[in-house]
Amino acid sequence: MSNTGVESAMAAALAIGARLALPGLDCKADFWDLWDKHGPEVTRERILAAKVPGNGAVTLVAPSGQSHVSKSGHLPYGYSQNESGLYYTHPGADKNGDPRQPIRLGPALDILARTRDGQSGEWGLLLAWKDPDGATHQWAMPYAMLTDARQVWSTLAAGGYIPAPGRETRNLLAQLLAQAEPPERARCVPGTGWHCGCLVLPDAVYGESPELLVVQGAGADNPYRVSGDLETWQETIGAWCLGNSRLTFSISIALAGPLLPLVGMEPGAVHIYGHSSSGKSTLLRAAWSVWGGPEGLRTWRATTNALEGIASIHADTLLTLDEIGQADLRALDEVAYLLLNGRGKMRANVDGSIRATRAWSLMVLSTGEPTLADRLTEDGKKPRAGQEVRLVDIPADAGQGLGAWEDIHDHSTPAQFSDEIKAACAKFHGTLGRAWAQYLAGHQGEAQKLRSVIRKTAEHWAAGAESGQVVRVAERFALIGLAGELAAQAGLVPWTEGQSLSAANSCFSSWLAARGGGGDTEDIQAVSTVQGFIARYGASRFQTIGAGADDITPGNPHERIVERAGFRRTTLSGDEQFIFAREQWAELFRGRNPIQAARAMDRAGLLVRNDSSLAQKISLPDLGRVRAYVVRIAQQNVEPAP
Repeated sequence: MSNTGVESAMAAALAIGARLALPGLDCKADFWDLWDKHGPEVTRERILAAKVPGNGAVTLVAPSGQSHVSKSGHLPYGYSQNESGLYYTHPGADKNGDPRQPIRLGPALDILARTRDGQSGEWGLLLAWKDPDGATHQWAMPYAMLTDARQVWSTLAAGGYIPAPGRETRNLLAQLLAQAEPPERARCVPGTGWHCGCLVLPDAVYGESPELLVVQGAGADNPYRVSGDLETWQETIGAWCLGNSRLTFSISIALAGPLLPLVGMEPGAVHIYGHSSSGKSTLLRAAWSVWGGPEGLRTWRATTNALEGIASIHADTLLTLDEIGQADLRALDEVAYLLLNGRGKMRANVDGSIRATRAWSLMVLSTGEPTLADRLTEDGKKPRAGQEVRLVDIPADAGQGLGAWEDIHDHSTPAQFSDEIKAACAKFHGTLGRAWAQYLAGHQGEAQKLRSVIRKTAEHWAAGAESGQVVRVAERFALIGLAGELAAQAGLVPWTEGQSLSAANSCFSSWLAARGGGGDTEDIQAVSTVQGFIARYGASRFQTIGAGADDITPGNPHERIVERAGFRRTTLSGDEQFIFAREQWAELFRGRNPIQAARAMDRAGLLVRNDSSLAQKISLPDLGRVRAYVVRIAQQNVEPAP
């Protein structure tokens, strides 16, 4: 049934661009009828909800009576919103010919811009809303999420956007997100870090960019929380770093992350190991307090796929991983390589095309009672040399009988000092990281000049080292130390000149001592493998032979050898030698290069040669004259013969 009065009013409003308010009763009525039935307040609200008919982009009147232009003025037809919420009005009239009443979909939801990456892909929408506490949230929603809208509702709900219940409400919200066409554009980036000359965090951009930059899909996972002020952080955690090398070093690791791309260095990690209650987890919390609160701490107990996403949201900052003992032993080697390689797995789309691979550069601070090598050994693996150079182990014990501390700053016990640090981290966090990001965004050229200083510092620290691997580790420690020095020069940390470099040098010396010297990792591993094997099996798996070069006479006819691994003899000059046929040597170094191992033994002066070959010709029982490796081992490393 037509309503000529409504139709005439609607035509008049359209002709002059006016707003149209209708009583909305289930009968033909005017506003006096509405006043009589529902009173002045309902009548007032209905008038204030007036809109321009036939146009979704409207100027609404807020409940306060003040004019409010929605930030989503480009809403599709039928949608409208004001401070009280987001609404949809079905077109047409109800069965009585009256305009349909607006349906409340939820709180106001601003659609600020369309997002896309630098290759005009990965399109999405930039959304903003306020949670029940009034805090503003912003999310770059990928359009791809609309294929399964449950992900959209989950992310919105996690950020405090609570839509009205009901399937129709959800469908109308999904329709809105699919149809909205905001004219503004924003550049989406895959993770945090440096993009277009700016340091981007999930909720802030430091630096100047020609267009708005946002992290695509970050959603509610924003670990960069802020609490307290920088001055209080400096007076507590920052001041307690004085006299504590491990604490200063940990804070400096957190500051080094944004410098990696500026100085052209690869991702790296430091693993602090030691017994429980040594203070290593406190060091982890203190380091992360630079960027966020305790809720942002991560653990090794995560899948490889999850750590890819975690790494991208920590790019160019710091990723903390607590308790390496909880890591999945089967995936530990792969996870360590993935994090330090800085690239995720290659994956295919449904059509077979290759998806964009995630990439990142970051510093990792890890803790646990065992080292990475200890954990890999549990699974019968050995760490690769590249891993040990980029994930370096340092003991938590600072050597003063106070665990990780050298100075507990007037606290009664190391445990009390640790508790005070943890409490301060919970109250004061996130401010230093943002001040550091602001500083670096305006001083990128100054930071880039550190590269030559890093090289010179590392060469000084590693002077006399025989291995290029040691120099590479020294460069990483120098970067960490100089990050703290630069922050001190900027007035962001309350440290004296040289404090951060001295702490980094001290930790480097601890790493070098625990490693066993300045040679290549492969050389150290090879020598350790041979010495350990002989120390364990020298009396039980090596057959004794005569002292002469070709004397194969059994030295002890009563000895019982099971699973012979080689031969042993005492030369006429008194040297103790262990002899491995090539096959036996290869078995000892299964999974590694046996020739490289022989060269390592030769460089260590433990391989006996009688010509240019690493393996000398020698006669052996049951084998005849063959090439074999002859190892000279110090007497104290050998079990006595029975």
